[in-house]
Amino acid sequence: MAPADSDLRRIIRRHMLLLMAAQGFSIVVFMQMPALGGLAIKELTGSVELTGVAMSVSAVGQLLTAHLFGRWMDHWGRGPVLAIGAGLSAGGALLIAWAFNLGALPIFLASLLCYGAASGPLRQITVAAADMHPSAARGRAVGMVFMGSILGTVLSPVIARFFTARPGVSDHDSIVLAWIVGAALFACAVPLFLALRPDPLEIGKRLAARDGAAAAAAGRELPRLDFGPDKAIAFAAAIATMATLWGNMSLGMAMTPVAMRHHHVPLGDIMFAISLHVLGMYAFAVPLGAFADRIGRKPMMTASILLTGASNFGALAAADYISQAVFIFLLGIGWSGGIISATAMLSDYTTAEDRGRAFGSAEFITRAALLLFPALGGLLVGRIGFVYAGVAIAATALAPLFFVLRIRRDRPLPVPIDVPAGR
Repeated sequence: MAPADSDLRRIIRRHMLLLMAAQGFSIVVFMQMPALGGLAIKELTGSVELTGVAMSVSAVGQLLTAHLFGRWMDHWGRGPVLAIGAGLSAGGALLIAWAFNLGALPIFLASLLCYGAASGPLRQITVAAADMHPSAARGRAVGMVFMGSILGTVLSPVIARFFTARPGVSDHDSIVLAWIVGAALFACAVPLFLALRPDPLEIGKRLAARDGAAAAAAGRELPRLDFGPDKAIAFAAAIATMATLWGNMSLGMAMTPVAMRHHHVPLGDIMFAISLHVLGMYAFAVPLGAFADRIGRKPMMTASILLTGASNFGALAAADYISQAVFIFLLGIGWSGGIISATAMLSDYTTAEDRGRAFGSAEFITRAALLLFPALGGLLVGRIGFVYAGVAIAATALAPLFFVLRIRRDRPLPVPIDVPAGR
């Protein structure tokens, strides 16, 4: 028997708390790849031009499994697939620690690939939140899941400083220990995902069926969502925004630590700046999501794209630590507003039954951007320096505006269907 409305609301609140906690555990480890991956590659190769390779190799793994995991989420549900991803990611993190400690570059790159492939579904936690909320509250729901990442901003610098501040602990040992802790955090997320019962996909279907039954009892049918030709524009704008913002964000997180290290900033302070960036990504997620629900997806996406381009330039071009930290913080805010509004738009133009596949396709393109941007950024910095590389990178952030400015409707319009009473 389907749960009563009060029970369903309680279940949704419980599920949102579980998703927020799982997001918090996951983000601690996700922060380590851009912050420590480039430094690990630099230690293994001695080349600053290759520092973006760690993010790119991880993105290749995500690229290979993104669409597959999306299809599985539509078939098996959100919780089981997310739990599988968390468990496999824990193994991948341990593999990275072992390979880096071994000092063998080919094995280290292979471990990054395996980790990226395993962690793919954890990038789609917001799909579960979108299932359980209507369009008018979807931006805020996505923002609530992102708020769980505040846990990551608190834990990450604490872990980094604990390892780096201890006498006799080198940067090499700090990186190894950080990945071992990351594996433990991924393992903590597994039971949280398994506790999502009933599954968010099932809840989304129940909500649609309940609304349809209520309308039928009143002698009416629910308005159909009219996707029409606007769907293609909305999809292109949302996916282009997600891909470019993820690419620019990952590039900023990969190259800003290198720029800071170039100016002799200590590792602990670099991790603190990365934590500020992640704070910008998630601390304001709920009000940004609510704002996207109120004013629409298009204005939020436009403002976020502009802020991201300006901030990425500043983070790479600035020569002092304070300015770099401020710019990378603003980069996080721009990313947050753009990703939340783009995620909400993509959710608006899909149903629960096909949302996983749609987000899987979006993730495929997004991870392709993650593959390109960090590697390109490292190459540009090595060839033309931080300032000119910042100019080129900022220009790429404007590309999604070509699609965003062509959006005519932030949400699909409902088409009313009048049905005679007593049908």
